[in-house]
Amino acid sequence: MLFYTNLFNPCQLCPPSSLSPFFHLVTWCLGGYFLPSFSLASTSLVGFPAFSAAAMDEGVYENVCPNGSEAKASAFHEANILNITVKAKCEEQQLKFNLMLILFTSFANVTPVISSICSLIIKPKYLAMIGGCIMTTGYLLFAFSTPYFEAYEVGSAIIGFGYSVCFLPLFSVAFREPGWTHIVYPLIVGSFDFSAFTMFIFYSLHFTVGVTVSQYFFFMAGGALLSTFCILWILKEPKQQKQQSVNEKTETTKLLPHEEGQAQTPQEPEKKTKGEQVKDNLKMLGNSLKQGKFWVITAWTSMYMTSKYFYIDTLNQQLFWLQNESKTESAEEFDISLALGVFSIVLPAAALLSPFTSLITKKGGAKSVVMIMVVLSSIIAVTGNVAIMELQYVTMSLVVYNRLLFFGIAPVVMTQVYPQEIAIAVYGISLTCAALVNYTGYLWSYIALSVAHSFFAVNMALNCCAAVSGMSLFVFLFLSGKRKET
Repeated sequence: MLFYTNLFNPCQLCPPSSLSPFFHLVTWCLGGYFLPSFSLASTSLVGFPAFSAAAMDEGVYENVCPNGSEAKASAFHEANILNITVKAKCEEQQLKFNLMLILFTSFANVTPVISSICSLIIKPKYLAMIGGCIMTTGYLLFAFSTPYFEAYEVGSAIIGFGYSVCFLPLFSVAFREPGWTHIVYPLIVGSFDFSAFTMFIFYSLHFTVGVTVSQYFFFMAGGALLSTFCILWILKEPKQQKQQSVNEKTETTKLLPHEEGQAQTPQEPEKKTKGEQVKDNLKMLGNSLKQGKFWVITAWTSMYMTSKYFYIDTLNQQLFWLQNESKTESAEEFDISLALGVFSIVLPAAALLSPFTSLITKKGGAKSVVMIMVVLSSIIAVTGNVAIMELQYVTMSLVVYNRLLFFGIAPVVMTQVYPQEIAIAVYGISLTCAALVNYTGYLWSYIALSVAHSFFAVNMALNCCAAVSGMSLFVFLFLSGKRKET
């Protein structure tokens, strides 16, 4: 918090009529860190490796293994985190955990279109509260699961849906002070990843003092419920903003046309009902989806999500491929399971770079961040195909930071291009379209593993497409800025 206060000098960013900058900062830190830390960490992509390792060690889904079967000694079924190696008992158990992750990511990525429509009808604080209650239900299903009542799959789907319902309303915090968006968006997005460290804490407690999966998810359910009530304060509309809204509604400066000698009479602006406002917003949203700029942004969103998640999902296979391609003594000694463990920690730790993302956005704007992402994707296309195992730590770091940049700048782009009333809704729909495109990752995996027997062509193609889509967005933002200036 002190870092943000000194780096961005909030007192210069906020107008005199604003509430205390310190109050805003505290509010945004709670909105960005407190809620996700309790509500969104457990089965998310960044926290799943630690959860699956602890759950496997506890014996979750061991009952699906045939008698006497054992998993092959392969890193495909191992997790090495904090120097603790856990291996699935059998292929069937590993597939069960894979299904849990697929269900979570599917519901989290595809359902934002539902949250987007709801955001035009329901206030952000109430929508986020609904999402928190949904996630609490999912956590309780995890907590009550036993070998005779296995509700992990259903719980994963419910938590994924609640994730999408919670995620979008939090961005409305930035609308309270538009001058702070460059801080708020990266902070919120970074917190979603950083919150996964609660899972690593559970992982450590599980192997040291024996904390069980059920105990942990009872704690998560209580934390999510507590966070749900805190939303009422986090997303509460400031009194000064309310008063300003009331003054605008009661303003009567608009006059009726009059003839000579006829007295001027004030006319109160026509007040729209809630239903009429929702109808207008839906119409505005429908028109925005027909415009070319939506598809430019969606193409960029889709290619970045597909290229980065393809790398994350196939990282272990890619490391095996590079190890076989290298055929050097150092490559043979490279510990792939250790590298996967390091990556599972680096992924949430990248959130610590959120302040630098905010600084880049503040100094150079969205266009600068988009161009940096283009450069990073181009570098990843090269380093990810070089058979130098130590270089892959660099590739991992670039992928992780590129992902952080993407999720931090995407809502900023939306708020620059679209009106505030529909910006978050358009963002949610764009994420849903990108998630559907992301499912082609299974096709790219099949081509790389079964057809080409190499990741070179797929890595190069996906990262080049991401770079090209980024350049297209950069040109669009540049031209839009020029048109606004003229």
